[in-house]
Amino acid sequence: NSSPFPSLIKLDVDGLEENILAGGMGVLSDPRLRSILVEVSDAPGEPSKIPAILEKAGLRPSSVSDWVYENSGFKCRNTIFERRNSP
Repeated sequence: NSSPFPSLIKLDVDGLEENILAGGMGVLSDPRLRSILVEVSDAPGEPSKIPAILEKAGLRPSSVSDWVYENSGFKCRNTIFERRNSP
């Protein structure tokens, strides 16, 4: 008895997003995954690598929250990335 494959993922891990996403390319690249919500953090002069990681997996940003959290120069926003032409 196996669990169904996720079509939606919410990732909220406070600072480990890039490492988790980089290690999860098999799941992220699977066309059954339609979207993921992840907090994207940018430091001054150092943009997040999250959009590039998810783009490599075939996911594109579709919605960015109006909510912004700022801490120690970092700006964090929840962003939804979606796969175009999902099954």
